[in-house]
Amino acid sequence: MNDIIFDPILGTLRTGDGATIASLSEEEVEKLKEQLGISSSSGSGVGITIGSIVFDPILGKLRTADGGGVGKLSESDGKLMWDNINLIGDCQKGTSGYTKLANGIIIQWSSGTLTPESATLEFPMAFPTACAVAIPYNQKDGTAVKFTISTTGLKFDVSSEQLEISYIAIGY
Repeated sequence: MNDIIFDPILGTLRTGDGATIASLSEEEVEKLKEQLGISSSSGSGVGITIGSIVFDPILGKLRTADGGGVGKLSESDGKLMWDNINLIGDCQKGTSGYTKLANGIIIQWSSGTLTPESATLEFPMAFPTACAVAIPYNQKDGTAVKFTISTTGLKFDVSSEQLEISYIAIGY
């Protein structure tokens, strides 16, 4: 898809060379709200900030956080981008996976079998700064397990028996 420039002042979409394509229709505004996960109910006009982008659900317009400027709205590999900022976030779906939110928060999950010889579960991706919290669950009997957190995974204190662990971890 070629870059499309969205002018939040005029509410128009233009091609990169400046030719006006159209103003946003109500259907396009609703589709953008759906892609951004914003309800269609009317709001107060305050706007919703995503990264450095503000979406005004009343006006159906995107603008920079400081209220000015024309930004570029584009799509790349199925991602909705505004001036190269991913508005939705990246993800890896599956029994092991993660979601990277636009605000920098990362949520990860996985499961595995642990033994005394192999008592570490690695995250699907390392947290760049820190894992703030991890919540493991012992699938065998639900009992608590002792563990330590790092940016790359969880290390468990496994005695002589095998453990089946599932977890969710949140960090940045």
